[in-house]
Amino acid sequence: KVHIPVSNEEAQKHLKSLMERLKINGRKPAPVQKLQAKEKEPELAKELGPDPFDNPYEYAEMCRREGMPIPRNILQLIEGANV
Repeated sequence: KVHIPVSNEEAQKHLKSLMERLKINGRKPAPVQKLQAKEKEPELAKELGPDPFDNPYEYAEMCRREGMPIPRNILQLIEGANV
């Protein structure tokens, strides 16, 4: 579902209607949050290493360097289907 922003007056009207239906009399609703837009952080592609399916040789080399076992499906990509 896509969020479509509405005006503050319309939101207050809906809130008041909701409070009446829920029979909320004395309680005040939480104050409106002031949200700030943030820059999107860059992708972590470099930290995660090479893509195993785009660069199976580089991925296998990274696994060897870090002492991790190379997944069987990556070995099949490198050495063919006879593994």
